[in-house]
Amino acid sequence: MAFVDDDAIAEPNWIQTLFAALQNNQVQVTTGPQFPIYPDNTATLYTAAKVYHERKLADGAELSWAATNNVLLDLNFFAQNQLAFNNQLIFGGEDKALFQQVGRHGGKILWVQNAIISEFISPERLNVKWALKRRFRIGATELQIESCVNPPAKSYARCIFKGSAYLAKGALMLLPDALLPNRSILNSLGDLAHGCGFFYGFFANVKSYT
Repeated sequence: MAFVDDDAIAEPNWIQTLFAALQNNQVQVTTGPQFPIYPDNTATLYTAAKVYHERKLADGAELSWAATNNVLLDLNFFAQNQLAFNNQLIFGGEDKALFQQVGRHGGKILWVQNAIISEFISPERLNVKWALKRRFRIGATELQIESCVNPPAKSYARCIFKGSAYLAKGALMLLPDALLPNRSILNSLGDLAHGCGFFYGFFANVKSYT
């Protein structure tokens, strides 16, 4: 079974590339990058912002999780291990929570750099409010995601650590991101929002999706 976002475009050899990698490497999940396509004359504030970009990984890297924006999975493996999406995570993170369980059941997730998806970035998403809400929501759902695979004490400890790390990184990089060329202050502001989201998630459920 393969997943791709409804606002994205797959390269002609996308599915064949994922399938070949899955078979040749005897893994249970293959996934690849999603590259942004911006409107003409989009400002560096947005083109350099990580919130619009995929993770940068080496071809053939083994991963701990994947997303449904570009993924192929062995459905038999998921059925045999009774792995399914968590219906409680309706505001985001249900894909990460699912794929984090693959390794716990002896499966592997492989990054395939040449299995390319492209996504049009709509003008409605090119604003500071959307970008920061997105990063905040990702942090706010992390406790629920962690709780799917870890006991409560470990889930809280991991979220406290990661939330604090994002806050520290955001504060440290705020000035360089604001002053240096070809950088975006949305990265450091996004890290601060992301960090705040972790702690917000301790006390409240996310009520909206961005």
